[in-house]
Amino acid sequence: MCYGDLRALEQEFGRDLLTSGYTKLPKVINIVKSFQDMQSFPFNFTFVIRMMLVTLQRKVVPPAWFTLATMDTKIQDGTKTAGWVAMTVTKGILVKHLFGLMHTMDTADSKKMHETLRDAFIDPAAFHARFPVLDSAAKEPHGAEGEVALGSESQVAYLCEGLSKAGHFVAELLFDLYTGDFDSDLKAITTDSHITTIFGAGADERLTALGPKLREFMRLASPATAFVGTTCGAPALGVRCLARISSDPGGVSPEEKKEQIMQERQQLWTKAQNQRTNFVAWPSGRTKRKVVSKPL
Repeated sequence: MCYGDLRALEQEFGRDLLTSGYTKLPKVINIVKSFQDMQSFPFNFTFVIRMMLVTLQRKVVPPAWFTLATMDTKIQDGTKTAGWVAMTVTKGILVKHLFGLMHTMDTADSKKMHETLRDAFIDPAAFHARFPVLDSAAKEPHGAEGEVALGSESQVAYLCEGLSKAGHFVAELLFDLYTGDFDSDLKAITTDSHITTIFGAGADERLTALGPKLREFMRLASPATAFVGTTCGAPALGVRCLARISSDPGGVSPEEKKEQIMQERQQLWTKAQNQRTNFVAWPSGRTKRKVVSKPL
């Protein structure tokens, strides 16, 4: 686990924040464990601790804000309201889902996107290092306390130089995710048993702000509709299909599922090509014969 991050949290903000006594830290661990994918526990737990550290370093809230009341899930009148820890785990799951999707796309554009954005957005520590917050006494422009150095929009644009429109879009999405723009949406789905499936579709009505962003990213990153030729191979899988593959809870790895679907697609594509050659006679460059359609 993230012993170094816990030590940094303790040294900078004191033991009372999390590690003093026998209540807070075990409670955080149990909340993270309550998410079904136990294989992701190290990533999820590390993400939570680093997000807590970064939130305090950026002075979003004071240390006294992190109490059991704010961190734990509340139940009132039979309705669950997610606390900060569950919401942050869900945020980490979305970050992991987006980078997994970039990896699964396996195109030159997605590889460049993944390599460029990983160092800035893969976890809260990377985000804070890439987009630091100026202290109120700083001499740089935009020196008000809590404001991102040199302008966050300019930094995101600079980071994305050379990326496609989809790359720019997902970078802005990730930036907004880390700065809390979608926290309400994330809280609304933390108790769902298939969170990654929800992200894969991007159509859940509870994702009022985040859902349209996810769908737009998948649209921008999807390849153009392919023309059924007679010699080329089957087109690459669309991003929506890859998102469903990446979020499939069936226990099959995304790469295995992708290979299986591509084999099925190639078989269907071959059948489509055979049908096209049966019904369309292509003109030869050496003759002036008309193109005719064969009877059914």
